[in-house]
Amino acid sequence: MADTLATLVRLSKHKVERAQEALAEAEAVRLDLVRRLEEVQLARREALASVVVADDAASRLDAGRYDARLKHTAEKLVGEIALCEQEIEVRREALRGLFAEQKRYEVLLEQERLKVAKRRAGKQQGVLDEVAGMRWRRE
Repeated sequence: MADTLATLVRLSKHKVERAQEALAEAEAVRLDLVRRLEEVQLARREALASVVVADDAASRLDAGRYDARLKHTAEKLVGEIALCEQEIEVRREALRGLFAEQKRYEVLLEQERLKVAKRRAGKQQGVLDEVAGMRWRRE
């Protein structure tokens, strides 16, 4: 029984490690999306600043189109970040469940080890009682 529980503990630790790696990967993707959003927002501010400087209508029209594309890209990135955050929360919940499962197996393993230790102690005590009884009979 203890061997089976030890195997389950090792397996659950492996599952937890894989879930942690998946969570870290999702968080890295989210950080990359946030960085890209910041870059787009910076480009948008720079484009708006260039519109103020531009004198001709063609430049302003081009800057307006560019700003519209950047705005669309920013909105798309915001949506992707929201989806990524949902995925991160799902992965965190899964990780919590895996941690609970691991803890359950560890507790069961410890209980099994305590039972074995108590049985051994009981057997040893029985042997000691028998030896003491033999010694008392001799005297």
